[in-house]
Amino acid sequence: MRLYKSSDYATIQEWAFIRDMNPPPKWSLPETGIISDDVAVGFLILTNNHCGILDFFISNPTSYKHVRSWALDQITSKLIQLAKEMKVKKLLCDTQHPAIKERAIKHGFNSLGLYECFEKGL
Repeated sequence: MRLYKSSDYATIQEWAFIRDMNPPPKWSLPETGIISDDVAVGFLILTNNHCGILDFFISNPTSYKHVRSWALDQITSKLIQLAKEMKVKKLLCDTQHPAIKERAIKHGFNSLGLYECFEKGL
């Protein structure tokens, strides 16, 4: 586990390609990220109101499932610790994937119910 560097973006692109999904634009990734080389990455978005958001998690689909799961748990724990060190008062995350919902609950997040998300490019 180590801090994400912008040079790691090619890895995210590769994993997204294998998963047949679009990678997040490089400019959209926050500075605070943790990567487990060849396995998974996740990020902490810091807001200006003492909240943080865990997002942009992606894993290498060619790695072993149990290794991915362990790495994603470790990344989540490390990001939570970093958020505490940065004096974040509330962490948020959202997903539509059952496995991520289970991971959030495992790490002490409470479900706030179902919402629909919207976006608008500017």
